[in-house]
Amino acid sequence: FVQVDPTILKLNVIKLILQPIVENCIKHGISNLPEGKGKILLTAKRIEQDIIFIIEDNGPGLMSTKLDKEKNSSHVHHGIGLKNVHKR
Repeated sequence: FVQVDPTILKLNVIKLILQPIVENCIKHGISNLPEGKGKILLTAKRIEQDIIFIIEDNGPGLMSTKLDKEKNSSHVHHGIGLKNVHKR
């Protein structure tokens, strides 16, 4: 599902800025849900001069203990999607 502020529909954004994040929602969020049950919501809105993108899924999320371990880990992530988003 997509919710976009109509005032930003004709604005340009950096190419491929959202694709890696949506792919992560699929891979890490909804891929283990029963077929047809996964949902992704993309919201785009404007706050002053910024365009804000919010991407949400209804996957199980990270358990707080796993999330804490990820934050404090020196584990190297091999994915490049989010690295590319940060570079862009």
